[in-house]
Amino acid sequence: MPVGQPEGNYLSEDDAAALGDVRWHWGQAYEINCSAGTWTARYVDDTSALTATSEPALRTLIRHDYVERRADELGALRAKIEAENTAIGRGEFALRRLADEGVI
Repeated sequence: MPVGQPEGNYLSEDDAAALGDVRWHWGQAYEINCSAGTWTARYVDDTSALTATSEPALRTLIRHDYVERRADELGALRAKIEAENTAIGRGEFALRRLADEGVI
């Protein structure tokens, strides 16, 4: 027996269960839907959408997208930390030089 969707789209029980499961796992990061055989996911902070013809294919796209987003975020964080450490290192070097020269 098909399960009704608000737009009048009907999903099989298997697809409805799969949709619920994908939403349970990824629903905090993505808005996930299925309509007319097209599975979509949109990252909550973005307007671009991932589309697939099946739930397993959408899961794969979500995983790849999420890993790529996390890699970008971690890369930016790593660059920030390295810049801060470099600045701290230069500051320490400058202080040692001033102390060696008797300025401080």
